[in-house]
Amino acid sequence: MVLPESRGVLLLIALEGGFVKAVVLNQEHRYLASQSFPPEKGSLEAARCQHGRNVLLAHPCIPLCCPRDWNFGDDHVAYHPVQASCRCADDKSRRRAHAVSMAMSTNQEPRTSFDAEFWERPYAQARTVLFCPTAAIGDAILLTAVVSELKRQYPHLQIVLCGQEPAEWVFRHHPAITAFLPAGGTQEAHARAAADVVLEYEGLIARLPEYYNGIGLLEILANIAGIRLGEPQFAYDVEPSEAEAAAALLRPYGECLSIGVQLWTPKDERRSYPHRRALLQELHRRLPEALFIWFGTEPFAAEELPWLLDCGRLRVPFRLQVALAFQCAAFLTIDSVFFHIGRLLCRKPTLLLAGVTNPLLFGGYGIPFAFFRNERLPCLNCYWRMPCRRECMEELSPGAVAEAFERMLRQGVPPLPPLPVVELELRAGEAWKGKLLHALWYQRTGVRLRLRDRDGILPPYAQQWNGVEVETGTAAPTAPEDGVPFHIVWEGTQFQHHSLAIVNRAHCLNVLRGTSAELTLVPYETDAFSPEGHADYELLAAHDVRRKGWTSPATIWIRHQWPPNPAPPPSGARWIVMQPYEFGAWPQKYLPAFQHAEEIWTPSTASRLSFVRSGIPPEKVQVIPNGIDPQRFRPDGERFPLSTAKRFRLLFVGGTLYRKGVDILLRAYLRAFSAADDVCLVIKELGSTTFYQGVTMGQLIERLCREPEAPEICYVEQVLTEEEMAALYRACTVFVSPYRGEGFSLPTLEAMACGLPVIVTAGGATDDFVDESVGWRLPAQRRSLGWTLNGLPMANEAFLLEPDSEALVQLLRQLYEEPAVCRIKGIRAAGRARQQWTWKRATVRLLTRIDVLCGTSLSREAEERLPDAHDGSILLARAEEALAAGQLAHAYQWYEQAVSQAEGMPLEYRRRAYLQLALLKLSAGDGEEAQRWWHHAFELSSNSPDVLYGAALLEAWRGRWERSREILQHLLDHWHEERFRCVLELSRQRLLREYARACLFGGWVEEADPLYQELLQQGDEEPELLLEAAYAAELRGQHARAEALRRRADDLTAAAETGVPVPPAALPLPVSEPLR
Repeated sequence: MVLPESRGVLLLIALEGGFVKAVVLNQEHRYLASQSFPPEKGSLEAARCQHGRNVLLAHPCIPLCCPRDWNFGDDHVAYHPVQASCRCADDKSRRRAHAVSMAMSTNQEPRTSFDAEFWERPYAQARTVLFCPTAAIGDAILLTAVVSELKRQYPHLQIVLCGQEPAEWVFRHHPAITAFLPAGGTQEAHARAAADVVLEYEGLIARLPEYYNGIGLLEILANIAGIRLGEPQFAYDVEPSEAEAAAALLRPYGECLSIGVQLWTPKDERRSYPHRRALLQELHRRLPEALFIWFGTEPFAAEELPWLLDCGRLRVPFRLQVALAFQCAAFLTIDSVFFHIGRLLCRKPTLLLAGVTNPLLFGGYGIPFAFFRNERLPCLNCYWRMPCRRECMEELSPGAVAEAFERMLRQGVPPLPPLPVVELELRAGEAWKGKLLHALWYQRTGVRLRLRDRDGILPPYAQQWNGVEVETGTAAPTAPEDGVPFHIVWEGTQFQHHSLAIVNRAHCLNVLRGTSAELTLVPYETDAFSPEGHADYELLAAHDVRRKGWTSPATIWIRHQWPPNPAPPPSGARWIVMQPYEFGAWPQKYLPAFQHAEEIWTPSTASRLSFVRSGIPPEKVQVIPNGIDPQRFRPDGERFPLSTAKRFRLLFVGGTLYRKGVDILLRAYLRAFSAADDVCLVIKELGSTTFYQGVTMGQLIERLCREPEAPEICYVEQVLTEEEMAALYRACTVFVSPYRGEGFSLPTLEAMACGLPVIVTAGGATDDFVDESVGWRLPAQRRSLGWTLNGLPMANEAFLLEPDSEALVQLLRQLYEEPAVCRIKGIRAAGRARQQWTWKRATVRLLTRIDVLCGTSLSREAEERLPDAHDGSILLARAEEALAAGQLAHAYQWYEQAVSQAEGMPLEYRRRAYLQLALLKLSAGDGEEAQRWWHHAFELSSNSPDVLYGAALLEAWRGRWERSREILQHLLDHWHEERFRCVLELSRQRLLREYARACLFGGWVEEADPLYQELLQQGDEEPELLLEAAYAAELRGQHARAEALRRRADDLTAAAETGVPVPPAALPLPVSEPLR
């Protein structure tokens, strides 16, 4: 790409996978050229240099050498494994739910509003500041005070506002703002390049750990600006025309008490109050003379009520709603925009219904407010960090809320209770940031933190921080404890075959190889096998206390065993209990082990909920996920020799217990299939000689294996090594686990890593890492087990999940009939497991918790020392993700890289990559390049159905419709046998559609027309298919039907949103040379 001599603008855009796209605009901001750069160190600097000195870098805030630092919206979230672990309804909630965990799980220190990047802004030397607020109107109202303070401290600054339309609504007429620019587009790009300081808020706030019950939102906003906030001055100007319009709206109601109400927000259902109608009716009953003004965009009711001014139903614009708010005498709100408007702008008595967020952190600012909440719930102030059934709002009865509001009107607003003060001593050599964050968000109720910095380890700007108090001074130096190592003691079995031992081995090996910490292993079971002859096991055995002995006191003691042991470790060691659980709540007898531990680590969100429901403080329970070894569990490699010739193989791995759902699977399998079907259910028994001895369904399974009319079952009882287990996964087609209760389900993740799509129960532990892109989730309902389990009183009602067996029957049959979808989901599953859910990532997350508790930097050591997997299968998965997102050029690059690295790619993966490259080129009209890629696939497997399908499309592209039709006819005739060999998402319907197209454009209209009618009757109503069917009908003289089909296609096109282009092209293709 050559840049013209004229001055221009270079935009650097972050793409998935670390790529950067450089887009060059001329002086008039018209497009000139673009080029993509790989995710290599220095590639951004190379991009900048390549385009000459006359180019402005429109995004100077992007680091030039560290792709992992990029922060472009959700791309940064997707980098972290915890992204899949939250069951919240929307992306915003998901980001909020795990921002603390994300910050603590990277290879860097957590990003906070206390960092130098915010507090060393050159305001004194700057002339222009580009101020970019969030799209949230409530945040924008708070930011008016930040802008006012910034202008007060630095009056010479020219502050330009750049944001979406709601920001302009709020900042209109703000005295500190000199201009407004709409977000997005070349105006913003040019302003960013020209500004001396860019204040960026969008996508940042919810990523800061202190946001989650640490310090107040206004204090965070001021910290990001890098200014000390005095008495906040919130600015908003109601225009005279708006005040007149508001008065006109109120005039029909006469002189009455106006009360502003906002009880719903479209951004977050969990902050919304569910009993809205009942509450308003109760308020009207208590205050019959009052006029209630319903704020927001959602109508309160379809009909007009004489005592309610419904802004949603009347579609009142936002600024006019604010003008109405200034006429209100009091407000009843949730934590949303009109809470800030009523309290901060109108300064009227306001009652806040609070739950998810901590009302005490909104601060007084000399403007008190009242709040009402369900104080008995243990999950208050969760800040979206846990799965939620909205009890904090559901259980607030309308009568109780109305009583609280009436009491506020009678008695006035009471003063806010003060936050408890926590003093924190900082010493030389300590990691102050981790200690500060831990002290802030570890407290469920919120605190006011006072830092005593006697040794002067805090940065010089620390006394300007908002939200914490800093006291400095001098103290007598303390002697360092030279020669005392950081000592981790891990209590748990290593040399057994069960899952707890697998987890112990993986974490402990990573600690030994990735950190400088001393490690001692304390077993609690007899070894089931010898470590001799296995390098990993011999390394672990060398640190076994039975061989090593004690060399120093324990710093931290991690206990991972079953059943939980309540005995505390030796005095002086921090105690961590690591424990999974499956039944929704714990027996009371085990609670002492958890109550006395400093933290509880559990592998899934569902398992965490069992602790919280049992009364353990939510902030005490941390999710430390399990993982897989990407070098051992991978799609390529040997396949286990199973005693079956069937081609479609379902796999179950686990104890054959009621809790594991094997009975559900057996019933569904027997209903879905018969002995005549080309299918086998492989059941790998686990734990029959250890945890589950005497309680499995082994005898029933063996009896079913001998039934001559039953579909085939292969029962594997022998103990397999991890290498043999990986081979077993690779020998099967789909992994099935319709469990009722799981703490994590490690076999599910292992199966994914080996390239199997998975069928699991929705609502359980696997929700953390399984979605519809990598498998299928069976709908399920909770089934109560009561308050006693196995004779033990429970701390809360225990439950299991009951998956829908009928849905499983239908799904198994569907996948058997159309198995091609299994391949693509399996590729994505392997990519997700081997990139985001590895033991390295799990251990780094575990070590991050140790860093927070002890002020160490072990997670950084492990991040740097432990390797990541990188092979062709991972590159292929990235290509599939890009293709699914509609990023065709990016997908093409990943496919090219995948085929260049054959390591880690089984034969069928390589064939798919070559064919996808061919189809992408074909859809772009480059038949010759498509032919080249197709030929590579042909060399791998000349007679596979996918290669033949590609040949049919190439023949069609060259206008050889008869040859294309012959190939497609062959595939349709043999589809029942060939469908198991597909690597593309082929189905009989897709083949039929291509066959109909070949008939239509090849001149066999009489044959094509009934085929199109058959396809339309099957529900395939894509506009392109309708247009082709209309063309066939037109050629047969059926003009009325053709016109009806065209109208239907037009209607669908007008109604549909922009779709993702998927090759191959569906319209007639140009004629070229015949296929060679």
